[in-house]
Amino acid sequence: MERSYDIPDRTVPYSIPSEAELSYISMKTPIYMRPNRIPHAMVGEAILTDEQCDAIISVCMTEEPYEFHGCDAVTRELPMPLSDVMKPIIEFAQAINHIYWKFDLDKEPGAWFQSYDVGCSYLMHMDSDIGQTRKLTAVALLSPSTDYIGGELHICPTGSEYETYKTRGTVVIFPSWMPHLVTPVEEGLRQTLNVGFYGPPFR
Repeated sequence: MERSYDIPDRTVPYSIPSEAELSYISMKTPIYMRPNRIPHAMVGEAILTDEQCDAIISVCMTEEPYEFHGCDAVTRELPMPLSDVMKPIIEFAQAINHIYWKFDLDKEPGAWFQSYDVGCSYLMHMDSDIGQTRKLTAVALLSPSTDYIGGELHICPTGSEYETYKTRGTVVIFPSWMPHLVTPVEEGLRQTLNVGFYGPPFR
């Protein structure tokens, strides 16, 4: 029996590039090699409520922090299986994957909580490497957008750069090899949860 995948009624996800851009690219592609209109990333606002964001932060802050050499943020790795408070993020990512990429994913993802203080950033990077089986990334924005300046998440496919919404409760989903960055935080504190979805190697 096929599983049901639901997206919360309070959100309408948008694509990167936009639907209009994807349609234009598809129309300009010869019919004999026309690709599916698969986005680089999908963004959903209001996936998490304020209460859910607070609950995730509370759970994550109980873990020991460490300095992650790949960026300036203070990182906390979450034990598996993940707490039920993270279920809305996982279910949204699974629903988006089911609609667009249809990757074969393991049941249990991993997660890292990151706190960006003033001056912290994350240079352009990807979340996977040769030999790794991470297929999908979900970034949940947990801080109110009024709590910090800067700290925008940008999705950076070749030759382009797209800034995503930074409203609290937003979740951004993208294949783990998609280049992305976080601009420097100029004021305040930015807190996010990054969820990594793994699966068997592509065949």
